[in-house]
Amino acid sequence: MSDNDCARLYEITRRWADRIRPDEVPEDIPVKRLPRSTYGGDNPYNGFTGAERRRGEQVGQVLRRNGIIAKPAACDICGKTERIGYHGEDYYDPFSMARVCFPCHMAIHRRFKSPEKWQALLEKNAHSPFIEEFRALPMQEVDFAAWLRANTPGPHDMVRRVWPDREVPDYKPRPNKVLRAIEAAQPTETEWKLLRVLRENPGATSEGLSAKIGWQGQAWHLKFGQFCRRLEADLGPAPFADTRKDDAGEPAKFYIGLLADFDNATRGFTLRKDAAKALDQVFGN
Repeated sequence: MSDNDCARLYEITRRWADRIRPDEVPEDIPVKRLPRSTYGGDNPYNGFTGAERRRGEQVGQVLRRNGIIAKPAACDICGKTERIGYHGEDYYDPFSMARVCFPCHMAIHRRFKSPEKWQALLEKNAHSPFIEEFRALPMQEVDFAAWLRANTPGPHDMVRRVWPDREVPDYKPRPNKVLRAIEAAQPTETEWKLLRVLRENPGATSEGLSAKIGWQGQAWHLKFGQFCRRLEADLGPAPFADTRKDDAGEPAKFYIGLLADFDNATRGFTLRKDAAKALDQVFGN
């Protein structure tokens, strides 16, 4: 049954590809590296891994930006013209895509768990010239990726399909400046604890943060300020405190301000957005 479903799915995806693929595909599509994927998930689908699905979306971005794949005008299911995108079943072929609106796209992916709603959508849009293709989609997950590898010549990689003779680097986020500075300061285990407790308790006072670690008074404030002072060479200059003076009577530097904002009304500390983003890479989202 699975092989029959996959063979039928392959015929459907060939029709989709024939509609999307231009008459001539340039042999040297310009690309320096793959762009950042707008698909943030990691869910497998019909045998394709989350990584393969992201690669497919990244390659699609490049093809659209270079005018090789046109912006879809209307949904193949309901005919709507708002929020139209592409849905793929074959993540090895960059042109194998249906043109669908966002609600219909979600219904396609949910058809396994909500078959009644999927069938109702199909009946409601029975007038669509493409509706029979969607009626023929398998109603249970199949390992379409394995079937393609066994029954088609490939290459079974979307990047290789578009750039067979080039090494195309994947997207890499720019290094976070704050994270580089923190790591260069070589925090001790205790200093990592200072960072973590602030990240997990935004808006807390120094006394509250100290208590979370098992300390008393404003010990957190003192030790965190000493750590932040080591960051000034990379992130400075540190801002000046509004109320404190140094030994010379000049406004004192507020070293904690390199990483955190201070609310005078609540006396609470909150990580700056760039610092929070840096620590997300360390401690996880």
